[in-house]
Amino acid sequence: MGGTLTIGCDDILGDEHSYLKNSAFITANNPNGIISEDNEKYNRQLLVDICTEYRCTTGIGGDTSHSEDHYLIYDISLADATDIAKKYKQLAFIYIDSTLTVRLQVL
Repeated sequence: MGGTLTIGCDDILGDEHSYLKNSAFITANNPNGIISEDNEKYNRQLLVDICTEYRCTTGIGGDTSHSEDHYLIYDISLADATDIAKKYKQLAFIYIDSTLTVRLQVL
């Protein structure tokens, strides 16, 4: 089933956000879409995996009905971000490409 949903954000992500080029928002929460009590453990391992090779920032995202811990990984290729998301059995992740277009990458 994979695919890409492209969301044009030119009016949201202008030149002042150029530091976000080629970045990904990835979580290790709820592998395969199954709610897990081990999310904290999975996210610690993800942090160890990405911080040795990439610059990253921790965060929490969501609306008022749902939120998850995630990492914003800077200067990462789409292929590498996809590999990381697959390793942690994620169904999708957010990728911001070199044109600052935000994409939901469905795996």
